[in-house]
Amino acid sequence: MITVMTSTPRIRTPGSRILHRARSAAGITQRELAARSGVPHATIARIEAGFIASPKLDTLLVILAGIGFGLELAGLEADEGAV
Repeated sequence: MITVMTSTPRIRTPGSRILHRARSAAGITQRELAARSGVPHATIARIEAGFIASPKLDTLLVILAGIGFGLELAGLEADEGAV
């Protein structure tokens, strides 16, 4: 017997749980976040559900901005000569 996978595996990552918690804490729906961020509702839903385990950084940044959050990298020193 051959089994065919018809759906993408779902992996609830820490990032998907954090996004869901942050959005819920802000009191907004996925559709409201989609309107605020310009990211399609389906993309936000798929990230939160774990179907997109590694969203692109630019997508994540605009989603976070729609919630009112940013992204900070801790432990990195700024190098004046770096771009």
